[in-house]
Amino acid sequence: MTLIFSCNKEEVQPTTVNTDPAKPLNDKIIEKEDGSLWLYGGPNETDHFNINNHALNLFHLKYGLGRETFHALRNPEYIPLSDLTQPIPDEFEVILIQANEGKIAYPLELMVKHEVINDVIDGIPVLVSYCVLADFIGIFPREYCKQTLTFGVSGYTYYEEGIRDGRDGFVLWDRDTESLWWPIINSGVSGELRGARLDIDLPFTWERTTMDDLRTNHPNSKILRFGQEEEPPVTWPRLEESDFDCD
Repeated sequence: MTLIFSCNKEEVQPTTVNTDPAKPLNDKIIEKEDGSLWLYGGPNETDHFNINNHALNLFHLKYGLGRETFHALRNPEYIPLSDLTQPIPDEFEVILIQANEGKIAYPLELMVKHEVINDVIDGIPVLVSYCVLADFIGIFPREYCKQTLTFGVSGYTYYEEGIRDGRDGFVLWDRDTESLWWPIINSGVSGELRGARLDIDLPFTWERTTMDDLRTNHPNSKILRFGQEEEPPVTWPRLEESDFDCD
């Protein structure tokens, strides 16, 4: 399979059905004096997400922990499977990517801690993500219209009735435009990249398997190293809409 971004942006229609009117995150939705609408992203005003053009039913947002509560990795480190000392039971699951550069394993137990891995596999910038609430694995390229995006965790979840059984799914954001993304539907849902779609083709294959299968059938794999911690960047270069070449 080949994973590439589609440079076409499609409109994501907001849902207007309010299925839970008793629990809006009113304390997380900020309307400024100029009428602009923002979503709480942390204690500093610069942490908030501009959602003027959002495609969400705001009543379906949950948690609102703020950005960087979970530390997404930007420079993931790996060790040979044979060097693994962390006791992981055979039945525990992993994401196994089989690429030209070799086999790479991401234990779901560890993915729950980071939720997002910004990786480069076979020379291609890739997002590897796992949402434990929706039990959803999302593996997408990070290149969009000749620019590479870097993703983080917003601290919010979102749900829609009829999509993945209505389960909560993590909302991500890209550091480059501060657009919000809902991976379950492969789309930007606010900001400059609202409606931007991610394809699901990749030049490598991946599967969901177990540690037992990994040890038995893929002993030469490398595995995401336990114990690594990466502090969020203090600043990040901002991309504008004019920076994307979608032709």
